[in-house]
Amino acid sequence: MSDVDERRSEWIRVVNRGSVDGYADLVARDVVWLPPAGAPIEGREAFRRWLEPFFEQYDYEFDLDPVQVRMFEGWCAEVGRFRSVLV
Repeated sequence: MSDVDERRSEWIRVVNRGSVDGYADLVARDVVWLPPAGAPIEGREAFRRWLEPFFEQYDYEFDLDPVQVRMFEGWCAEVGRFRSVLV
């Protein structure tokens, strides 16, 4: 399993476990998260605070099917289809 596959699997596990801290710890300290129809969220701690209400209100059933992974020096970009069910 590649590092990218392992990271993706960990992401799916922490989301399905409902771990806000685990989710936030997976992103870079200087993350810029672009939520749909929302202002950019800048920084890991701001991202963590943004996640908290969702994880308090819902349990997630999350899965991701990668379509394309592009590798660059020291980072990668992934395009995929995800399924997220809020319960």
